[in-house]
Amino acid sequence: MTMTTTVVVALLAFGAGGGLILLAMRRLRRQPVFAVALLLGGLPLLAAGLLAMGLGLALQSWQRLAPEVPVARLAFAELGPQQYRVRLTPSEGPPWLLELHGDQWQLEARVIVWAPWLRLLGATPVYRLDRLGGRFADPAQARRTPPTLVSLEPAGPLAAWVALDRWAAATQAHWPAALPIPSPVSARYGSAVYLPMADGAIYEVGLGASGLLARPENAAAATAIERW
Repeated sequence: MTMTTTVVVALLAFGAGGGLILLAMRRLRRQPVFAVALLLGGLPLLAAGLLAMGLGLALQSWQRLAPEVPVARLAFAELGPQQYRVRLTPSEGPPWLLELHGDQWQLEARVIVWAPWLRLLGATPVYRLDRLGGRFADPAQARRTPPTLVSLEPAGPLAAWVALDRWAAATQAHWPAALPIPSPVSARYGSAVYLPMADGAIYEVGLGASGLLARPENAAAATAIERW
């Protein structure tokens, strides 16, 4: 049984059980025997709704361990010493063709995680790619050499994500404690992953429960990681 199924079952059980109990309260004076029968039917339905809700919460904890969402694919071509051309292909949107200086690449993203009660209703974490940069393996070189850093902030229709991020920040910080439900935003955080650049290397990046994850997709990338 999936989490969505448990939500539907819980809502149906709560609705049917609540309806029977309300009807029983109305008939209690005029038809007490019938009212008791309605109560006997409504209470088990409410219990079934609670059981389904509990199962949904249990499934929610497993949902966090679901396979990661694909985020981007990066393909590298060496242009010179510590200089690479990278083709960044997001899972959504057009590709980027960029040049990076350094020994390693670093991809950053911003993530919004919804509260458990929203995840129970099927809401999944949302993200946007933030920046792509180059890194030098030698700390001394990194201190004296300006890094390559490219903003991936969305423009056009995707810029609505920026407004969503700001709304999530304000909601998380100023949600009134007196309201009967908790804030819809559980967490906002940045996540980054970095691996070595190499000629012909291809990497796949995904977003999992622990943040961004990167994996080599060909022998050139695997060899670069092995020598790292």
